[in-house]
Amino acid sequence: MNTTVRPQLLQILRSRRDAIADSWYQAIARASQVPLEAAEVRQRLVELTEQAIALLLTEPFEHGKAQEIGAALARLRYVQPEALGRTLETLARQLVQDLPAEQAVALQPCLAALLGALAAGFFHEAREIILAEQEQIRDALVSEIHRTKEALQESELRYRTLFESVPTGIGVATLDGEILASNDAMLQMTGYSEVELRQINLRNIYQNPEERVLLLKQLQTNGFVRDFEVTLKRKDGTPYYASLTVTPLTLGSKDLLLTLAEDITARKQAEQALRESEQTAWAL
Repeated sequence: MNTTVRPQLLQILRSRRDAIADSWYQAIARASQVPLEAAEVRQRLVELTEQAIALLLTEPFEHGKAQEIGAALARLRYVQPEALGRTLETLARQLVQDLPAEQAVALQPCLAALLGALAAGFFHEAREIILAEQEQIRDALVSEIHRTKEALQESELRYRTLFESVPTGIGVATLDGEILASNDAMLQMTGYSEVELRQINLRNIYQNPEERVLLLKQLQTNGFVRDFEVTLKRKDGTPYYASLTVTPLTLGSKDLLLTLAEDITARKQAEQALRESEQTAWAL
């Protein structure tokens, strides 16, 4: 880009910084539930917009800093792919809005690089956040299960409350695939009722049976499986992607598997769309 044009573009984009950040906030406000006040989120998005503008006009392009913008968005607890999709759409439009055609065209390669790196940083950070939350849920469930042996009624109540309240799908099954319990999140994910799930075997909900065989082998080797991606089938037969965290348990004489499942279909689709858009951008 012509060095005489860059200062002009920087001035124009910085004059629109707050408007861009406000459009960004409006786009993602309902995409996730976040613990921060709206004013705090808006201020953080203003800061991230400032960083994005600076990176857009910096040569050579700094991928690491662009990835950090995406990671920062995820740390605000906007971890759903919908929030990323709306972010990319908004910034792609707002950062070139009202610019002369020549300047908008000149910015496109850097803009594509910025959005691609932002998405990569978002996916990495969101995945780590979700896995950390799964770890906390798993530890709490395992702890309550073990306490059940010592104080059955009180601990079972705490366990059941935790079991039903978390948004992560949770299931308990025997080693041969008999499903003993599933929480509401798991039922919504699969489309089955609890009675229906109890009547089928885990083998029947795997789109690719060899993935379950590989999962059991990893359990035998490692004793615990984290972030194992599989393709499952809903009740209506439609496939979906899930990330599983599986922990072996022994209760009395029974060997069981405690499974936490996260539906990652939207994330996988967004990643595929991002790869395709990057390929298109490079082709141009």
